[in-house]
Amino acid sequence: MLITDGLIDEISLSSTILDLIDREFLRIDNKEDFEIYKTDKDRSSLLKYEDFIITWFIEGLGNGTSITNHELTNNSNKLTEPIPR
Repeated sequence: MLITDGLIDEISLSSTILDLIDREFLRIDNKEDFEIYKTDKDRSSLLKYEDFIITWFIEGLGNGTSITNHELTNNSNKLTEPIPR
């Protein structure tokens, strides 16, 4: 289950992000520090929770178009807070 008691399970979150990368809704750049970008691919076919993950992860924790390793580290405290519903 991805969300339990308002918290996101780490393994499920990682799996969902990797799946979204595989399906080209997200892409990853592994130069010096990794960066995950949202793509322009139409998200209308995504399940509600998949679209939410992109919005929450990239737009909420990142800068709106991507999230870097640095931003993820700086926002790591938000990963342990209940997600907004």
